Amino acid sequence: MRNSNGIGLAAPQIGHGVQVLVYDLYDDLRTGHIINPQIVSSDGVVDSEEGCLSIPGYFGTVKRKEDLEVVGFNMYGEPISISGNEKLSKCLQHEIDHLNGILFIERLDKEEYQNFLKDFRELSWYTPDLESSLKLSPHL
Repeated sequence: MRNSNGIGLAAPQIGHGVQVLVYDLYDDLRTGHIINPQIVSSDGVVDSEEGCLSIPGYFGTVKRKEDLEVVGFNMYGEPISISGNEKLSKCLQHEIDHLNGILFIERLDKEEYQNFLKDFRELSWYTPDLESSLKLSPHL
């Protein structure tokens, strides 16, 4: 995550089917983790430009909640609550989406998703056989 300038990572991204995410907003010194995260409150909506370690080289704009409160547990099984806005809120929503099997491209509007499909072919790691495995998102 750090080597790729990422700010968050969900366990399924590295092959673990557990509900765990980590975040490191190194520029403002917020670092942590949460197990079994649940969004309990949110407010406001903002357009958020996002990229993803799972889709290197692509960035798109999605709508995210501006303010957020998430509850879950720390590594010792103790209940925790994380409140965030701006960057932390975006990061938590993005990683919780991963835990629910959703990539940020599935949150793009239909036109931008179609643009992604075109741009996808230009990414350095693209191969034609990869494209055949793409499915239209049920979230669109």
